[in-house]
Amino acid sequence: MDKITKDTDKLQVTFIPGRGDTPGKIFFWFPPKYDKYPVEQVLYQFTDSVSHFSFQNEKFPLVLPASWVLKRKPRSNTPRVFNVQGKALSIVDSLIFLSAISEDGSSSLFHKKPSSSLKVWTLAAKFSLELIIRGQIIPTLKPISGNFFKAVWKVSLWMDSDRKRFLKLAKAMPLACYAALCRDGKEKKSSPAIYPPEFLLQQFLDEAADCFVRYSFKSKKKDALFQAFDDDDWRVRFISSLIGQNSTFCLKGFNERYIPQLLDKWLKPVLAFHSWRDYRICLKLEMPPDDGKDIDSKWRISYLLQAMDDPSLLVPAEKVWRSSKEELKFLNRSFKKPQERLLMALADASNIFPPLTRSLRTARPSCVTLDTKEVWEFISEAAIILQQSGFGILVPQELTRAGQRRIKLKMKVGSGRSDVKIGEGSGMFNLSSLVDYKWEIALGDDKLSISDFRQIAKLKQPIVRWKDRWIMVDPEEINQIEKLLTRKDSGKLTLQQALFSALIGERKHPEIKTPVEVVAAGDFKSIVDTLKDGKLLKPVQPPPTFQGKLRAYQKRGLMWIAGMTGFGFGICLADDMGLGKTVQVIAWLLYRKYLTPDDQHPVLVICPTSVLGNWQKEIERFAPDLPVVRHYGLNRDTSKKSLEEKFSPHTVVLTTYSLAVRDRDLLSQIEWGAVILDEAQNIKNPFSQRAKATRRLKARARIALTGTPVENRLSELWSIFEFLNPGFLGPLKRFRQEFAIPVERYRDPEATAKLKKLSGPFLLRRLKTDKSVIADLPEKNEMKVFCTLTREQATLYQALIDETMKKIEKSEGMKRRGLVLSLITSLKQICNHPSLYLREGRAYPNRSGKLKRLTEMIEELIEERHFALLFTQFREMGYLLVRYFEEKFGVRIPFLHGGIPGKKRDEMVRSFQEDEDAPPLLLVSLRAGGTGLNLTRASFVFHFDRWWNPAVENQATDRTFRIGQKKNVQVYKFICIGTLEEKIDRMLEEKLDLANKVIGTGESWLTEMSSDELREILSLSSDVTVEQEV
Repeated sequence: MDKITKDTDKLQVTFIPGRGDTPGKIFFWFPPKYDKYPVEQVLYQFTDSVSHFSFQNEKFPLVLPASWVLKRKPRSNTPRVFNVQGKALSIVDSLIFLSAISEDGSSSLFHKKPSSSLKVWTLAAKFSLELIIRGQIIPTLKPISGNFFKAVWKVSLWMDSDRKRFLKLAKAMPLACYAALCRDGKEKKSSPAIYPPEFLLQQFLDEAADCFVRYSFKSKKKDALFQAFDDDDWRVRFISSLIGQNSTFCLKGFNERYIPQLLDKWLKPVLAFHSWRDYRICLKLEMPPDDGKDIDSKWRISYLLQAMDDPSLLVPAEKVWRSSKEELKFLNRSFKKPQERLLMALADASNIFPPLTRSLRTARPSCVTLDTKEVWEFISEAAIILQQSGFGILVPQELTRAGQRRIKLKMKVGSGRSDVKIGEGSGMFNLSSLVDYKWEIALGDDKLSISDFRQIAKLKQPIVRWKDRWIMVDPEEINQIEKLLTRKDSGKLTLQQALFSALIGERKHPEIKTPVEVVAAGDFKSIVDTLKDGKLLKPVQPPPTFQGKLRAYQKRGLMWIAGMTGFGFGICLADDMGLGKTVQVIAWLLYRKYLTPDDQHPVLVICPTSVLGNWQKEIERFAPDLPVVRHYGLNRDTSKKSLEEKFSPHTVVLTTYSLAVRDRDLLSQIEWGAVILDEAQNIKNPFSQRAKATRRLKARARIALTGTPVENRLSELWSIFEFLNPGFLGPLKRFRQEFAIPVERYRDPEATAKLKKLSGPFLLRRLKTDKSVIADLPEKNEMKVFCTLTREQATLYQALIDETMKKIEKSEGMKRRGLVLSLITSLKQICNHPSLYLREGRAYPNRSGKLKRLTEMIEELIEERHFALLFTQFREMGYLLVRYFEEKFGVRIPFLHGGIPGKKRDEMVRSFQEDEDAPPLLLVSLRAGGTGLNLTRASFVFHFDRWWNPAVENQATDRTFRIGQKKNVQVYKFICIGTLEEKIDRMLEEKLDLANKVIGTGESWLTEMSSDELREILSLSSDVTVEQEV
């Protein structure tokens, strides 16, 4: 009975079915033995919309093993009834809440793995919504008494795929899913009963359909629906009972007494299918052999029994009739009353496809023969209706719409002259360029001549014998093709239309009822092949002026950027965090300069304020030859003329998203050589001012950098692509209809595959776990993250220096040393966060450049499900960070510091290393984390502040980078630009002898400096970047 043992300490979910007029509920609860967290707190881990729902405190009797409830070891683990406290949601709220949880049920923000019961009911909620949206619901009448009925909606599971999902979900249900006490009035205390999984799942789906339909009509004026009918018309009353809050339907008068029977008759095919729990009747179309002469009589439909849980298990009708027993045994399977069910099903099927009636004139029908017209009628119309009525349908694959024995139209694109030319480095691809195409007729993969096509068309038969093969000829489609070819056999497409069609392999045509296959030819084929597999991309090496070394995967990235932008395509580099997206782009900027040294067109980099300084530092480090202009701050240029006066060949202009919006009129006047969007998820909302402003910019090359091209909705991908290649994915409305809704709502594999074909060529994404990448990575990779100060930080920083330096200049000896060390500590605290220096209890990211950037990076690594350590030397800063991240993400963040007792410390380490639901972030005090810890689960390390002692920092980093670490470790060290942090870091980099002194003495060496030297190293740089955008 107990199907789960490993996740009994997690949040569980049970469906409590409705009784009478009381609707059912979804119940969230912890097994009493493991009730260590408030239910609401755990719910926040799975979706951030918990506060939008009306959770009710409830207590329900559940049938549970004693080991789930009693903390002592029970004498017997036999399930018993226990009253369990928890939170309950209505059916409608449950559907909305559960559907917001990710596909595998795991947290969208954290690594929290759900209990099996939560995962199953999450999938069930999404399944129910899909059925409702696809219209797979039926109206039914449930007798109450006399002429009174209850009108209710139920789901219809006639489709094979839906039925399989239903059975799979029911089979996967652990005990917690269906632990509700069965209240049928026959309960016995000695052996409490619970509902069977299949029954409970069916009940949930039916209640979900009924509640959601009524909820959908709750705010609508129903009078407008029935303007053409009398209020007392039974149809008005019936529909009202199906969409209103009162479900009671009363039969009035003699003429209405047949309504329930008429409804049952109408629903009989679907309802009959619902009763087919073990097997159903299958109709199999069989082709005559290809070597026959007069074959009409040899087309036939054979009758079989088909197992519901294994469609490949088929029993021929002949075997059914040879058995005289009520139960047929076949391959260790039982088929009850097979003869009776076969005859009844064939009688129903003959109402849909009359030719089947001929076989019913025999005592033991096993098949029926068909002529070609009947075969076409079966394939084109009857088979679909029969399948919807619950029958299994088997048709030869070669006769299906995608089969090899059907005549179809092909569009050959790029066969003639076109405006599209391949020119490496030209960057002048225009999606409005024209490409030639011509029409071809195909029979499977073989080309069919126009004369042969017209000869077949003259036969006016849906199935014809052609060169010793049977082929399908859709009369309507043949007529459409004839009309189209009579008018024209060639034409032109825009490059956008041609690429879109060639990448997915088909194109819709208004005059042809089915999509037309598209094949590329000529120069255009070379372009398509390049997009699909990069065949024409030439190897590229970074120029000699590049001050660094690219790894192998980064060189491939440079080749891809150079090749794709050379063709004029906008591209998205979406490598995992830590793989060096910025350095690959900088290498490309230098390569671009190497190819065209005199190009006057500047490059615009738009990024969040938090990484503006980082871009400047990275360019200074890797490409010091590139001139940089910061379009930022109160003194930035406000006219095109003044801005362009600063330009020299290949100037890189750095600005922020906020300024891209504010100065959109100015920036859109300039012809940019390239526009690069860093952290491009900032334009994920296609209606935002940021997205609109970036789309206005004129550029020869467009590049987007992001580790998360899609965070929540596919419309985010559309928004990025609309910047990169305007119009390529079509209008947003059409994109939603063709891709977003089918993929997000229905998990449509065909739409998913098409979107991947379209977006894949323009999007390069490598993960740290990729085999082609991991071999190139060092075991430990350290990077510095340069952050900007906020205006508040800069003001506090400089004011403290001015005030304290006056005291230092008047002091000497130990007092002076004490003042210097105190000043250094306070300045480091201000660089971390003003709240740390001012002794305030909360940390907000908009007050600290470091915290703002850290938040962005933590969100990205959590999105990719990585684990990280966050070090700080200030315990008070640790508490501020814990409070901030707990409030932001709604989960407890562990903080390991020197004040933690030994046993608790060991448990924190064990939990982080081993627990499935451990938070992905562990805060560690630099000193407490220096020794004795093994934290190899983390692959990211953040040093929020600097100790200026490499030995101490490396010792902390080695908590994760040590024996047992199977992943590459990425280390980030945060530094505020223009402050003592940057200046001391630079000194340590440049003067090894000074570094050795620091290792031995910590920060005390600073106390020996003169006042002028101190002021020089501590004061803000004159060109410091401060967050100010007004």
